[in-house]
Amino acid sequence: FTLGSFNNYLKISGDTIIAWSEILKKINNSKLILKSSVSYSEIHFKKLFENEGVLDRVVFKNKSSNLEEHINLYKDIDLCLDTFPYTGVTTTCEALWMNIPVISMEGFNFNSRCGESILINSNLKDLVAKNKDDYISKVLSFANDLDKLEKTRKFIFDEVLKTNTFNTKKFASNFWKSILDTYSNHK
Repeated sequence: FTLGSFNNYLKISGDTIIAWSEILKKINNSKLILKSSVSYSEIHFKKLFENEGVLDRVVFKNKSSNLEEHINLYKDIDLCLDTFPYTGVTTTCEALWMNIPVISMEGFNFNSRCGESILINSNLKDLVAKNKDDYISKVLSFANDLDKLEKTRKFIFDEVLKTNTFNTKKFASNFWKSILDTYSNHK
């Protein structure tokens, strides 16, 4: 079972490392692929994963040389893990666009609610965890029920591009209307 997170390494907190390590320990034959768009030394993270006893199950990928190479790496992932407390934005949308579910956690401010917002607006509220224990439980639920994972992936494939998250025409129209309304109200 292959987990992945392509979030900026600077978003990976100590609590995230502990949760991901617990997940890896509970899923037989699992691995975690990590990749960041920002050049960053993995030495710090390797030490943290080593301290948790799971370094041999973590794969660090280099920054992709082009977008196609980056996007194709999602094909190797069964389930994406969002970072917390600061979540992904672009990486969450990319994963959904590639039909990969993302487990994210409820946040406490704008920066920590982005994953939650994207998932809710993509009609995937069930992928939002309330806390760290719920986050781990949701991941284990998918790892132990591949039919559930496949149904969720099919739902994403069939429905996610129809949602507000990916409806760029509606977004542009609403954004333009907001600009006009703001202008009209301040004349």
